[in-house]
Amino acid sequence: MGQLEKLYQLIEEENIKLEILDSLPNHIDGMYLKSESSYPIIVINKKLENDSMKFKIVLAEELGHHFTSVGDSRVMFNSYTRRLQLDKSEITALKWATEFLLPIDRLKEAFLKMHNRQIDGVTQELEVPHEFLLARLKFLSHKFDYIDLDDKKAILLTTLPNICTIEKLSE
Repeated sequence: MGQLEKLYQLIEEENIKLEILDSLPNHIDGMYLKSESSYPIIVINKKLENDSMKFKIVLAEELGHHFTSVGDSRVMFNSYTRRLQLDKSEITALKWATEFLLPIDRLKEAFLKMHNRQIDGVTQELEVPHEFLLARLKFLSHKFDYIDLDDKKAILLTTLPNICTIEKLSE
């Protein structure tokens, strides 16, 4: 089952209504809406239907809001504290999306397949934009200095935003 199919399956399991609209306010790509009086809704901008990669990323981020957000994050910010809360909500949803679409095993496999040590090969293999991969690696860098790929290679996370693999020293 592909990633998009898994996202659709989660939407169905969570009884979320998915709506595709011609336009959204403030030129946004997606929105997650939930109130106590109705079922949750994910709204995606119709223009994304022609960009399957971006559609998948936005859908995953909006699902991230479903699984991680508390309260109403649709209210516009009117204070610095409110702005920080909204930013935290966006970061938490993005983290969920990167973990869902780029689990560590999938990352390792893509880096091991990387041809000519070009990051474009990794992003093509993972079917995500460079910025999304970088976000996943930044989240991982909060926990790890590196990720073992196999007995000989690792992804170094301490040099981000520069992404590199290293040869591990023999023990």
